[in-house]
Amino acid sequence: MPTMPGIEKKDKQWMDMAVAMSKNSKCMRAHYGCIVLNKEGRLIGGGYNGKPAGACNDGVCYREGLEANAEKGGKGEKVCCIHAETNTLFWTPHTDRVGGTLYASGVPCRSCMLNLLNSGLARIVYLDEPATSGHKGDADLEFFKEYGIDIKLVPFSYYEWTYLHALETFKEMQLKRIYAKPH
Repeated sequence: MPTMPGIEKKDKQWMDMAVAMSKNSKCMRAHYGCIVLNKEGRLIGGGYNGKPAGACNDGVCYREGLEANAEKGGKGEKVCCIHAETNTLFWTPHTDRVGGTLYASGVPCRSCMLNLLNSGLARIVYLDEPATSGHKGDADLEFFKEYGIDIKLVPFSYYEWTYLHALETFKEMQLKRIYAKPH
């Protein structure tokens, strides 16, 4: 299967899983999901954005009415959710992540990107599009370059994701046609 520059054949399947993970989020503003593979390419865990485990206020959004990328945690402002990237790091052992790959269903924010840069990962693949809510993280390539850390960032556009999905579907249809039993 042909791929886009920097995108490997398996990236589409793993991105599908990160997007599926995002559907677990109870956040009222944006749904994000992540998964992590170890350096051998085995799934070791994942996470999504939301309140801390056991929170009793899932139906409350302290950021309701703010712009999609409004600053958070200012004086008197409540921080609402733990981001998918951070939750994923909480729930996966550092030793398993070293040299691995993280797939994120959206662009990480700068705080999460700093955590990811310090996590031992070798590669970060993210869907470089706004979430359906319009929210998009603010960790762009320029921000990343400021730190000079040897890690491979792979922005994965919605176009590339849908292109690979269409190609996969076409291939499946062709195989069904070839192997269909004559009536």
